[in-house]
Amino acid sequence: MEQKILYDYTHTGIKCPNGITMKLTFNSDRGYVWRCHKSKCCNKSRCSVLFQSFFAERKSTLRDQFIVLYYWLCCKAPRNTITLSTGIHPDTIRGVIDDFYQIMQEDFLSGNQTEEDLKIGKCTS
Repeated sequence: MEQKILYDYTHTGIKCPNGITMKLTFNSDRGYVWRCHKSKCCNKSRCSVLFQSFFAERKSTLRDQFIVLYYWLCCKAPRNTITLSTGIHPDTIRGVIDDFYQIMQEDFLSGNQTEEDLKIGKCTS
């Protein structure tokens, strides 16, 4: 299964069990979810907005994953500093960072980037 960070501009939606494209909807109890809106299709099945994304299928919370990525990307903090600062388990930190490296590597190897896509940080002219 191919994973993206969340979804890119080519993403056409998640399919329900019967192959119908689900729509992204807001649920006051669950937040954003993918939901089938076709009546009598699949009992209006739904799935998490994180389904098939980098953040899915993880034991750690989305909040912890964002904290790890923030410290690592924005603060350039080493893993042990992230652990000491946040209390997040070292295995969680290693898993998030290693998986993010893999996503970046796959993206670079795909060869579909422009020079602008490869810039990191503030762009100045």
